[in-house]
Amino acid sequence: MTRTYYRIDRAFQGVGRITACYRSEGERNKRDAFVTWLVDTGRRDVLKAIAGGRLALDEAYSAHGAGRLDFTPRSAVLQRPLTEAKEAWLPMSAAAPATRARYGKGFAFLARLDVLRADATIADLEFADWRRAYNQVGQMHPVAWNRMRSAVSRFLSMTLGGKFDPFRLKVINPDTFPRAKEAEGRVPDLSPDVFAAILAKVPEALRPCYVTLAVTGLRPGEYVRCEATSLLEHTHALQVPGTKTAASAATIRIDEELWPWVTAAIPCPVSQDALYRTWKAACVAAEHAELVLYDLRHFYGQQLADAGEPEARIQVGLRHATASMTRRYTKQRDRGATAKTMAQVLGPPLKLVAGV
Repeated sequence: MTRTYYRIDRAFQGVGRITACYRSEGERNKRDAFVTWLVDTGRRDVLKAIAGGRLALDEAYSAHGAGRLDFTPRSAVLQRPLTEAKEAWLPMSAAAPATRARYGKGFAFLARLDVLRADATIADLEFADWRRAYNQVGQMHPVAWNRMRSAVSRFLSMTLGGKFDPFRLKVINPDTFPRAKEAEGRVPDLSPDVFAAILAKVPEALRPCYVTLAVTGLRPGEYVRCEATSLLEHTHALQVPGTKTAASAATIRIDEELWPWVTAAIPCPVSQDALYRTWKAACVAAEHAELVLYDLRHFYGQQLADAGEPEARIQVGLRHATASMTRRYTKQRDRGATAKTMAQVLGPPLKLVAGV
């Protein structure tokens, strides 16, 4: 009789690989959830000990259940040099490389602000004059400011064991550490007719690539990582790898009418750089040089909104974490509706004036 084993096999940058086998799926799932908890709470020391063979996963799991897992005293955590703690945290700050890079840029922006000493500790984050820095810099660079604020928030959540930690709540206080108001997200001037005109300027062999981006809302980086095995022929679905965040990985459906375009486009026949250059050249040739490849993702969202799709469905299609990220498209739709109403209100009397 063949026995089935359930395996954990997870690798973490800067930590190593953690592997273990269990006889039941339930036992495996409990240990796997424990490893996830160690990652989410920033327990890099425990993870490295397990990956290095100095501590068995089962031993750490049992110690945690008995409340005996050796935690660093809170006071010692807060007195750690911020730069050192940040460098140790960044490699395990998120599953997706793009998210880790975004956190890194956030801390790089923080380093340029005159709010902390070079030898600042984690505890010094509480005494930084965030409001002054915001008034001086944050309002001029709202995206960079919010990226920095998000990085500090995530760092404290993982380092201190959760987003409700009292110290984190003191630091990430909207009254003293405000969130910047960003400009409304880009919505390109790209209609179905303009898309068709640009597509006509693309070499025929590459047209399926841009149709696939337009009908799926994929990010270019996600598209080029799709393989033939990502295509699910029986359900007309596509398995999308997560590149921006781990949560962006998903299985999306394709309408049967559009399925041949997608199967012709995957795997992508050219590099991501060539994909960008070909699209840009076609945009220039069609006299729409202001458009970029990522605009096809915005095109997907705006066309769904204009067709009357509910915001919740568009959010699912774009795999946005929050509805606010999707709202740029429904706002444009609503503005179109109010424009139509004004045309109905003023159109007839203006026609009379024009006819006089």
